[in-house]
Amino acid sequence: MKKNNILAIWSFRNDLPLKKITKEELLYTNLMPDSRAYQYIHSRGYVRYALSQIFNEDPLNIPLSAKPNQSPELPLNYGHISFSHCKDMLIVGWSMERIGIDIERADRKIGRIDNFKKLFLEDIKLLNTKIKPKNSIRSQILDFWVIKESLVKWERSSIFDGLQNWKIFKSCNYAINRKSGLKVKIQNIEINNWKIGIASNHFRNIHPLQVCI
Repeated sequence: MKKNNILAIWSFRNDLPLKKITKEELLYTNLMPDSRAYQYIHSRGYVRYALSQIFNEDPLNIPLSAKPNQSPELPLNYGHISFSHCKDMLIVGWSMERIGIDIERADRKIGRIDNFKKLFLEDIKLLNTKIKPKNSIRSQILDFWVIKESLVKWERSSIFDGLQNWKIFKSCNYAINRKSGLKVKIQNIEINNWKIGIASNHFRNIHPLQVCI
């Protein structure tokens, strides 16, 4: 299959054996607490592994730049990568088109839920969605949250700007940035215990996507 036709999504549990990362990446972990270092090694190792399946190269030779607290980058001819993790899962998205991806546990608890309800009230109204009872509003908030996070990663902006500027339309099929005018196709996926948000203008993002588990 031509790489331009691929929109690949992988998930990796956090308890899988660690894979090798580069010497430069290992140096970053020296100043991290153990839990953060483990997360960093796990994510970079499996991102490299996933990309090696696309490019048929040694994972350590993939020209990935994924410094701590920075958006991951690839050379233009290697496409675009995005990844996210929650407490027990890593999600990785790749495409030759720009992509943003986010994951949360479906059972994640939300403090001050009324404040979050107000935060997403405009999105709920735009979608003509009824505000659900309090026992299920948490799930609705998480659906909006993973989409907004994926849009932030797609745009490489801040979560504050993303929450303010990105508006979701037509049953979550696309979003428009009211400041820049950019339009992006979006999709929610729920598998087992996780909610996933994807933002990409890849032509496959209008169809239900499968996650490689």
